Amino acid sequence: GLFGAFEVFIDTIVICTMTALVILVAAPNIWHSGLNGVELTFSAFQQFYGKWGTGIVAIGVLLAAFSTMVGYYIEYETSVVYLFGQKAVRFFRWIYLIPPFIAVSLSVEFVWTIVDISTGIEGLPNMLALLLLSGKFVQLFNDYKKEHM
Repeated sequence: GLFGAFEVFIDTIVICTMTALVILVAAPNIWHSGLNGVELTFSAFQQFYGKWGTGIVAIGVLLAAFSTMVGYYIEYETSVVYLFGQKAVRFFRWIYLIPPFIAVSLSVEFVWTIVDISTGIEGLPNMLALLLLSGKFVQLFNDYKKEHM
């Protein structure tokens, strides 16, 4: 509801704008260093805020990673219960903990590629369901138009 809209505003407008401004204000040697992503952000914040800069970014990354893991866990557990039943949740809980420990030893680019593929695979059943339910949706929408429009 309202908190969701507020969270998106804080994340997108406040945090992203602050990060972009710090990177833009940082010296050009940071921009041309070849760094990108979180490494660029760490360097810019360290130059701008000193030793506090890396702490600010580290806490932000930690909170973002934790909240993302919790959010995806809830989503995936719901899917597991729906598809395989409550008994499969115990197995899923252990499986869900493995990828973060493996990911820390891999390159960031490779991890993001795996995340992109996993998210795409997760979307396939949803797209299939939308396709299968499209006829029912059209029927319900036409009924709604007849009665209310």
